[in-house]
Amino acid sequence: FFFFFFFFKQKTAYEMLRSLVGSEMCIRDSLLENCQKAIEVTTNYQIEFWMQVSNQLPDLNILNELVDKNHAAGIEVDKLWGQLCAINPLYPKALHIYGNYMIEIKNHNQKGSDLIEK
Repeated sequence: FFFFFFFFKQKTAYEMLRSLVGSEMCIRDSLLENCQKAIEVTTNYQIEFWMQVSNQLPDLNILNELVDKNHAAGIEVDKLWGQLCAINPLYPKALHIYGNYMIEIKNHNQKGSDLIEK
């Protein structure tokens, strides 16, 4: 009979926790990047909207389309923000980005300021 002994290095709780935190950080960073992109999209729709409004004869069809696109982009931003908060509601970089979005784009000065101050 031959006996083979296999030695497996068991991961310690610290090593398992560290890898979990690492994967959460990757998810968080990916969500933050997507949230920033969605904020940029919303901002661009806002700019396009106000440029169209400032025309001598604004095209109401274009304005309506921009309002719809901006609304959908805003929903996406809020969805991504909710996912970020579920992972870490006090992530400073995310609080700063979303807080400025609330102030500059959504005109929610108090809510934006509260987020930035956290």
